[in-house]
Order: sequence, then C-alpha cells, then structure tokens
Amino acid sequence: MGHRRQMKDPPKARAPAAPKKPLDAYTVEHNRKVSAQARGFVSSFERHKKYMKDVVHYYGGKVPKAAKGENDFAILQRNFQFIRDEYDDVETLEEGTNKEKYEAEISLAYYQKLHKEYALANLTRFETGEIGLMWRTDQQVISGKGQFVCGNVDCDAMEGLKEFEMEFGYKENEQQKLELVKISLCPVCTYKLNYKR
Repeated sequence: MGHRRQMKDPPKARAPAAPKKPLDAYTVEHNRKVSAQARGFVSSFERHKKYMKDVVHYYGGKVPKAAKGENDFAILQRNFQFIRDEYDDVETLEEGTNKEKYEAEISLAYYQKLHKEYALANLTRFETGEIGLMWRTDQQVISGKGQFVCGNVDCDAMEGLKEFEMEFGYKENEQQKLELVKISLCPVCTYKLNYKR
C-alpha cells in the first residue's frame, strides 16, 4: 500500500490582520458607485450625470445649456384658434414670410385633424363661471368621449347624458367671438355648466 509523504515545513499559523481604520462617508459612497458601475448597475442617466460633473470639474466652466428654440407645440399654442378663418389662412400661406407660412401650415394641419361635431368642456372653474371648450381628437372620438361618455374632461359618466347646443363666447386675439357648439354632459356636469346662469 501507499505511504504518506511527510511535509518538510508544516503551515504556520497566520498572525491576525490589523484592524482597518473606518472610511469616511465620501470614500464609502465613491467605492459603492464605482463598484456598481463596474458591475453595470448604474443607469445611463446616473452615468451621464457623473460624466458631466467630471467635465465641469476637470475642464472648468459650466455644462453647456441646450439651445432655446421654439418647438411645434409652442407654435400651436401661440397660433391656436377655436374656429379658424379660412381666408386668413389662405392669405398667410400665399403672402406670408417663410416663418409665418410654416406656423400657419402646422396650425392648419392640427386644426384639420380635430373632430368638430361635439366639443369637450373643462369645468374645473365652473364656480367662477369660466369654462373652456375644445374639439375632440381621433383618440377621444374612438373612445366615445364627448358623445357616449360625458363631455367634461374630468368625468367618465355614461348614464343620463344630455346633448346641448350652446353659445360659447370667448376672447381670441383681442376679439370677442361667439360660436354655437354641441356638447353632451351627465346631470352633475350639466349642473356645473349652468351654475352661474
């Protein structure tokens, strides 16, 4: 049978490790972030913030700000009309500057996508007599909002709806205007609509 080999030098007992001094809070946080980054646990936004902080720290100055341009939504808000005047639009498209033509095209394209059979009402300020009306989008027409569901933007009632044709007076481009619109509301929202009348 086999015999066991004897070791020349048996292993020596290790001396106990010296106690580690505690790390300050900044070092602990830094180590946590670096190890998380190495393991891929940091979101891309966190990584971006770190890189931008490093750019400012090492290269000085400030992080460049995004250009302040006007987006299409801001153009729509500025040029919005509840009822558009076709003659003004045609005139602007034919004779306006490039910027005016672009703004008119965007506004007209959005206006043509709206469904103008029923209006939706914003009755959040009904106690002061202020109501807002807007036309329905494709998504609202598909869901039945304003025709089979209450036309108040904050209400989803489907029972007891009543249709009204009402005169809607509003101020637009420093002009007082009056339009006849159709709206469908539940009894509670009908009360809100007629609260000040």
